Amino acid sequence: MLERLKYLLFAAFFVLNFNLIFGQEDIFRKKEIRPGKDTILLDTLSIVSSDFKIVGSDGIPLPEEAYQLNPFSSELILNWTKIDDTLLVSTFTTYPLNFAKIHANKDTNIIYKYDRPKEKDEFYYTAKSQKDDFFSTSKLKKNGSISRGIMFGNNQNLSVNSTLNLQLTGEITKNLYLKASISDANIPIQPDGNTNQLQEFDQVYISIYNNTFSLTGGDFWINKPYGYFMNYNKRGQGINGTIALPIKPLDINATRKEKIEVGMVEAEASFAFSKGVFGRNEIQGIEGNQGPYRLKGNNNEIYIIILSGTEKVFIDGELMTRGREYDYTIDYNTAEITFTAKRRITKDKRIKVEFQYTDQSFSRTLIQGSAAFEKKKFRVYVNAYSESDLKNQPLQQNLSDEDKALLSLVGDSTQNAIRSSVVDVGYNNSQNLYAMIDSLGYDSVLVINTSPDSAIFQVAFSFVGTGKGDYVFDYYSAFGKVYKWVEPVGGVSQGDYAPIRLLTAPVRTQMITAGARVDLARGVSSKFEVAFSNKDVNTFSNLDKKNNNGLGINFNFNTNHKISKDTLTPWKLRSEINFEGRGKDFNPIQRYRDVEFSRDWNILTANYYDDQYLGNAKLGFEHSKIGKIEYLFKMFYWGNSYQGYKNQLKIDTKFKGLNVWVDGSLLNSFGTQKTLFLRHKSHIFYQMKWLKIGFKDDQEWNQKTGLNNLVQDPLSYQYYDFETYIGTPDTNKIGYRLFYRQRNDWASDTFNLRSSAVAQMVGLDFKMTKWRSNIIKATISYRKLSIQNSELIDVQPDNTILSRIEYILNVWKGAINWSNFYEIGSGLEQKKEFVYLEVAAGQGVYTWVDYNNDGIKDLNEFEIAQFQDQANYVRVFTPSTDYVRVYTNEFQTSLNFRPERVLARKKGFLKFVSRLSNQTIFRINRKTTAQEQSSDIFNPFIFEIADTALMNLNTSFRNSFYFNRTNPVFGFDYTYQYLSSKALIANGFDARDQNFHQLNIRYNISRKFTLKVSGEIGKKRQGATYTSSRNFDLDYYKPELSFSYQPSTSLRLTLLSKYTNKLNNGVNKERAQLLDTGVEFRFNEPKKGSLQATFNLIMIEYTGIANTQIAYEMLEGFQDGLNLTWGVSYQRNIAKFLQLSISYNGRSTQGNKVIHTGGMEVRAFF
Repeated sequence: MLERLKYLLFAAFFVLNFNLIFGQEDIFRKKEIRPGKDTILLDTLSIVSSDFKIVGSDGIPLPEEAYQLNPFSSELILNWTKIDDTLLVSTFTTYPLNFAKIHANKDTNIIYKYDRPKEKDEFYYTAKSQKDDFFSTSKLKKNGSISRGIMFGNNQNLSVNSTLNLQLTGEITKNLYLKASISDANIPIQPDGNTNQLQEFDQVYISIYNNTFSLTGGDFWINKPYGYFMNYNKRGQGINGTIALPIKPLDINATRKEKIEVGMVEAEASFAFSKGVFGRNEIQGIEGNQGPYRLKGNNNEIYIIILSGTEKVFIDGELMTRGREYDYTIDYNTAEITFTAKRRITKDKRIKVEFQYTDQSFSRTLIQGSAAFEKKKFRVYVNAYSESDLKNQPLQQNLSDEDKALLSLVGDSTQNAIRSSVVDVGYNNSQNLYAMIDSLGYDSVLVINTSPDSAIFQVAFSFVGTGKGDYVFDYYSAFGKVYKWVEPVGGVSQGDYAPIRLLTAPVRTQMITAGARVDLARGVSSKFEVAFSNKDVNTFSNLDKKNNNGLGINFNFNTNHKISKDTLTPWKLRSEINFEGRGKDFNPIQRYRDVEFSRDWNILTANYYDDQYLGNAKLGFEHSKIGKIEYLFKMFYWGNSYQGYKNQLKIDTKFKGLNVWVDGSLLNSFGTQKTLFLRHKSHIFYQMKWLKIGFKDDQEWNQKTGLNNLVQDPLSYQYYDFETYIGTPDTNKIGYRLFYRQRNDWASDTFNLRSSAVAQMVGLDFKMTKWRSNIIKATISYRKLSIQNSELIDVQPDNTILSRIEYILNVWKGAINWSNFYEIGSGLEQKKEFVYLEVAAGQGVYTWVDYNNDGIKDLNEFEIAQFQDQANYVRVFTPSTDYVRVYTNEFQTSLNFRPERVLARKKGFLKFVSRLSNQTIFRINRKTTAQEQSSDIFNPFIFEIADTALMNLNTSFRNSFYFNRTNPVFGFDYTYQYLSSKALIANGFDARDQNFHQLNIRYNISRKFTLKVSGEIGKKRQGATYTSSRNFDLDYYKPELSFSYQPSTSLRLTLLSKYTNKLNNGVNKERAQLLDTGVEFRFNEPKKGSLQATFNLIMIEYTGIANTQIAYEMLEGFQDGLNLTWGVSYQRNIAKFLQLSISYNGRSTQGNKVIHTGGMEVRAFF
């Protein structure tokens, strides 16, 4: 049956496609832009801003600060000082109207105008002036609050909490604007990296600006200035200022072009603390693994935090787009990147990631400045950059005098700065501590210990390699990993870890560039730049300073001439000469060359220490309707070790629907090795209005030999990758694409290239987005990898399927809304590690219960706190290096039925139907280790999976049925909910599930009396493989009744009663009965304040062993017998924008002292 449904679904896709395809409107636009104007009218219709994209000639999107789009008037304003490109391409879609123009049925000039003065107009009303709020201008929009509070009690220490959250935007005076985001909240996490746009909630800044200058204090970005060598994208915390002034007085609203006509001076300066350091990772894709892929720091640090929004991700040299609906998602806190089904990862994918990450070794200053003068045909500029670690202000590493002395002696060989990580910190039962003993004739052996007399050493263990250390991982405690010593055998170490740490040396990076751009004649321009770099990798040391300074030079000359008499679509001749030279000690701030530069020149593994010279010459012909052809000759010298010469031909042409794009090159290199690198890429397709047929191929033949030409380098290779497809044009809102792709690989056996692997892939992409009420997006692909020679390639044969389907149905005027998402794939599942950290009382989530009364905080003794005053621990997950290969299956569906949107005004039976509504939500995210041949990995509705195969599971189902949902007198709802989860952690599995039925009835007897009745019956289970003491299987039911008396809108009195019965189906058959009766009083005075008081009496009968995890769960933190809780909270508006809150809570349990807690807070609103 399921097979038939599958085929019917695919058939339906194609039928819908061909039946509905003939109504597509052409609203897609593409426009090429060249230097000249800074304000460009893209179209006569308004632009859909969310669809607008602008890229350079290399396909890389322009930074946001380089342009400004007015989507209503379709005007694009370009800041050419931020653009180092001669050709821009913008793509966008348009609305059917121009919203910047006035559209009216009547002429407003015919409206009668009253001629008398306003003060004599009896219909004219002048509002009384009112006192403004905290700020003196009504043009300033503000939002937020500031609060200060304290918490106290006889079971906790006094704690102080404060928050500040303020947003300001608007005009503060004529032609002067303010934008600010101010917060003192300590946000320990980065935003989620699963969307294209990030919510920068950790940005705190104040910015004052107009069209001439800007001044920003706080958090800000600084980006690449105009020029060749200097490139960076940094986040700083300090002050930044920019200014752009004409040398002659102009109107205050003068455009940039008008300023350049008379001459303009631009300058920017920043003084800040750098928030991160630059890192770059190169990752070879793993067959069938979409991720996550872990990013590492420059010193191979495993645990780093990526600064949000700083990453650039490339696959095979192509820049990716962040977002679940695009190419990849990233977890900034764990530094893990995962690719979507849109970007299949195979063994052949070259992944490069550039990013900024936090490095808390030292405080780091950042000073940046640039200045430029531009007038008509020339521009001169100078840029300066300095980033330095403050060596006398270490942060997360404490440097002793001995540490500093060692760093001063190692010079640039900082890998030799190794010290012991054993620190005497004294006894503390909230962390892993070690004792130092003698064992088996070896002294100074570290052993985990909990004795206050000897457990005084805090130790950080470093992985040094298998058989190179004397310690191995033993087990997990509540505070992290525990290591144990292993005896050497015959003097040879048997462990993997050592109690050592690598000292981080302070670094200084500086660069100055100066250059000019001159338009020599119409269509002829030249650029020149010189750069000086200074990089000191260890400012503690005076050794090895000779290699700190380097020099770089760049020269560029290009022409662009019309060579035909046709004035509308002329042929153009373009030529360019470029030269770059840099010394062997030149160190760039970040990569400024192409991301694939090393691979393009066959120097991936080369590490020569010598001067570099790079030159190229280009000659090309271009026609706006026919296309272009370019020939390039390039050379690259790296001292005497490498000399490379490349010939390259590019063709991009189109003729009556036929498009041809070819990029081919031949590289010959000499030096320590001879290489012959032949490669080409092509894309040929024929496009009609509703059909597109194409062919792509990618071929590389890379032969590397020694100078004798006899022995072939093992890194020699060859591959041929081709794809053929048929479908509809990309811009169609109803379309499909069916493709077949094959890749053949050859590898070197030292003498010849032999076939090593063959990969075949077939896939289908489909979309239907023409109607908002019925949207379908689907992609599915199957890949088979066959290994031809296992001696030449270390990869196993594999069959993988990737699929992603989205479907949205919205019909009957929104009364029925159904959305679906389904995705399958494969990747890795991380074994999570976690530790418990103590925080201020009431600020955490967990509490420690010493079940065995030994004073040691065991892993299984932490529970979710039932009362806020007990919540003094948080659980922090730390990323591990252990992963398991898994197959993923994610399915989500949501169905809403709201007939009142259509039938609310009907009568009779239809009126009755309008009172009904229903909401169904189902979600499952499953990761298993099942074999790919099993069809179970495709079916999201299979729940009975062997425990050994199920690695991670998150399932939730909820169905809620409502009657009279919006009726103020009577209504009820019935809900069934099922929750299930299983998580893979480093020391085992943690699983829990719950399902229950719930009925709620409300009845307003009169305007003063309200009755609510509810009942719930269900089951709750929990299991963990790392401990059996917290495993339980509870059946429960709990009826609840509340009766409210509300004589006015200000006063309400409520009587409450709830009975709970729980039975554990374990060996001891524990049972708990809880009767909770109480009263709640609430008094509310509009715009002034409110008072609320509660009192509850809880009677408990429990048959079971007390002071256990099961007892804590069943008794909800109370004790067997009589328990009392009470509380009072008072809130008062003491001014229009000022609020005072006071709270007090008490708790009395059988056999324990009475607990009192209170708090006070003052909050001001803006």
